[in-house]
Amino acid sequence: MQKKDRLKNYFSSIGMFFCFLLSFFCGFSYGQSSGSIIAKRLNSLQSTIPLSYNDEVENSIQKMVRAKETLTLLADFLPLQPFFQEELSKAGLPPELCYLPLMLQKIQQENNGAFYSAGVWNLPLLVAAKYGLTVNDNIDERYDVKKSTTAAIAYLLSIHKEQKNAWETIIAYSNSLSALAAAKIRTNYNDDIWTLYEAGRLPNKNCIPYFIAYSYIANFYAAEHLKVNFVNTEKEYIKICVKEETDIQNFITVLRIDEQEFKKANPIFIGKMLVPCFDIQISAEKQALFLQKEDSIYLYSKTIKEEVNSLEKKKSTTETETVYVVKKGDTLSAIARKYNVSVNNLKAWNNLKNDNIGIGQKLVVLK
Repeated sequence: MQKKDRLKNYFSSIGMFFCFLLSFFCGFSYGQSSGSIIAKRLNSLQSTIPLSYNDEVENSIQKMVRAKETLTLLADFLPLQPFFQEELSKAGLPPELCYLPLMLQKIQQENNGAFYSAGVWNLPLLVAAKYGLTVNDNIDERYDVKKSTTAAIAYLLSIHKEQKNAWETIIAYSNSLSALAAAKIRTNYNDDIWTLYEAGRLPNKNCIPYFIAYSYIANFYAAEHLKVNFVNTEKEYIKICVKEETDIQNFITVLRIDEQEFKKANPIFIGKMLVPCFDIQISAEKQALFLQKEDSIYLYSKTIKEEVNSLEKKKSTTETETVYVVKKGDTLSAIARKYNVSVNNLKAWNNLKNDNIGIGQKLVVLK
């Protein structure tokens, strides 16, 4: 009986081993097959920009295919792709640079705005200003697709004139000209972009595999079973301008416009106010209501502004500043009681992050 059990366990172990081998080779074969398909598809694109295939590209593609954000990026990008291609071609640039916005949006998400870049072309603040875009507390034209595309193409042209090929333009745009120049020196660059990726210490080195990956996904998303839900754009919009600085919240309340819809249609308005000379998009059905309520909208904003100015003036003329020197045994709450103010105000006036204070520390108290 024991011998029979031993034989049974032996053959069971042999069976499990062969199952493991079979699954390993099947997985290996599938990986090889998948890689071969991707490589062939990239070659079929006939791009003027070389789209090489390697493990980094494969990993980037697989990561993006699995990411939910890819569907959102594609839904925003694909309707604009013909416009990007046409504008790039008009400027004499490779139309394949149209995939830059996809790659740049991904890098922007990973950097969390660390480089002060914004918009579909991820334009840095100084570049946007140089090429005529308005960026201030209320307006950021980097979020205007047409205007930012014009600025981005002008910037691309200035870079492209100094570079040998489109790949250097892509890398310089994504990292800066100085970062590309430093990477070339570090790597004894010999036109192999992957040496820059491996050893160039580029701040955004992933621009290389990401650009190839998104070029692939934008063309073969259906083959990768990605179901893109395009936004319904049947609603007709018209452009209007306000004559006076206008409170956004009051504007959308009076016209009964959904706040999210307004932001989607007017991404350049980043502050609390609408300002004259900048186009505002509203649905055509709201035009008559706007014309009817326009004067009352301005009156409300003017009234609010006057009230704020009055309060600021009153505050500046009535407040006096006292400097209190912390003594042994003092606490914020005790000092607040002494001057009949709140602890939160004390902390705000003195930029305190917690309740800790030290002997000899000077605290400003406003009364």
